Amino acid sequence: MLLFTQLHLKPLVRWLDPRRETYNEAVGRQVDDFRSFINIHYVSERCDTPLWRHVDADCIPEDAKRRLSQWAARTHRRSDFAPLPGDLHHVMEQLYNPVFDGLGLLRRDTARAELAANPKVRAHARRTSERQRKEFRLAAARMPGHREILVALHRQPAESVGVTGWRSSETATA
Repeated sequence: MLLFTQLHLKPLVRWLDPRRETYNEAVGRQVDDFRSFINIHYVSERCDTPLWRHVDADCIPEDAKRRLSQWAARTHRRSDFAPLPGDLHHVMEQLYNPVFDGLGLLRRDTARAELAANPKVRAHARRTSERQRKEFRLAAARMPGHREILVALHRQPAESVGVTGWRSSETATA
């Protein structure tokens, strides 16, 4: 009976493997969260063309609309996101700040009030921001300027300046 089950029934019930189900749920949630994050980039007050009317009506998923409504009253926080395997942050709170800021959705008054109410968090945020600012300035100082890169790209084959998958017009015709 055990041999029959292993040979004939196991392939039929593979989907019952709890590890597979857990994996599929985690990957599905990650894909859905990433989809919502990308779609939030398209939140706009524009409704002047069929494209923007379609985006507003059909392309922003309900979970994203719910989150946007919730975050209109308070800032987003880590507890708003279900943890993903490996604690992946690409769909968690860190990347929402720059997107919200660029879209005009970041509520600075709300953030200031929340930070004022919690001096420890405010101090941590200030230290973290300053450390990142220093790191970014150092990295930027080590990089060549835009003009230097463009001149190098124009004069040399792309591969010689570390650009792959692209060919200049000179190398494309050679």
